[in-house]
Amino acid sequence: MRKLFLGFILGFILTLPVILVIDMFKEPEVIEKVIVKEIEVPKEVEVIREVEVIKEVIRKTDLEEVVANCKNSCVTIYAYKGKTRNQGSGWIYNGYVVTAKHVIEGYDEIFVFTDDTDNSRYATIHYTDPDLDMAVFKAPVTLPSLNLGDSSKLIDGEKLVSITSPEGIKNVIGECIYSGRAHFGADTYLTLSKGTMSPGSSGGPIFNYNSEVVGMVVEGNKGGNYAIPVNDMKSVLEQLD
Repeated sequence: MRKLFLGFILGFILTLPVILVIDMFKEPEVIEKVIVKEIEVPKEVEVIREVEVIKEVIRKTDLEEVVANCKNSCVTIYAYKGKTRNQGSGWIYNGYVVTAKHVIEGYDEIFVFTDDTDNSRYATIHYTDPDLDMAVFKAPVTLPSLNLGDSSKLIDGEKLVSITSPEGIKNVIGECIYSGRAHFGADTYLTLSKGTMSPGSSGGPIFNYNSEVVGMVVEGNKGGNYAIPVNDMKSVLEQLD
């Protein structure tokens, strides 16, 4: 028994250096340690994000979208009395055509051309305003109604869009700039710069970049480009059904 025990001890002593040598040549165990830290986002990054949001809003309200939303609701108007002809522009609101009174008043026949057809439709006058250069008649064809904006919220220098039919050319798109208001007697008009309204543009709508009507072009015999503020027209338009 004692010999067996001594043999065990001797064997352990002889193998210990081998074990130590093997341990020395083993690859060390790698322990990965992941440290998560909360990093504060720099203010510059937040500003960039805000700018990107603003850019996205601008993309959604650019000229192309205004045209896509509104052009199909703009019309060209011809009025006849015997051999006399007058031509103007108009737009659709709640099933009616809205135009300038001087385009159709005193004429016997009114014909409407839509943006996508050369076929005219006959119409009759429904209402002419005693104070404003404004007339309304039932639309002879079903077209989408335009939305009304708030002309009191226009800002000097604000970019606007006109869709009119100058010289009978249907639905010409133009950019103009709101330059304030002009007063002629008791009448107040929106003053527009940059764009030029030619004969035939009267009655055409002026849009903001939210695709809302903010004014209607009137005849340019006052030495400039003017439009009736849509807020002055709402008392009539909002009663149309």
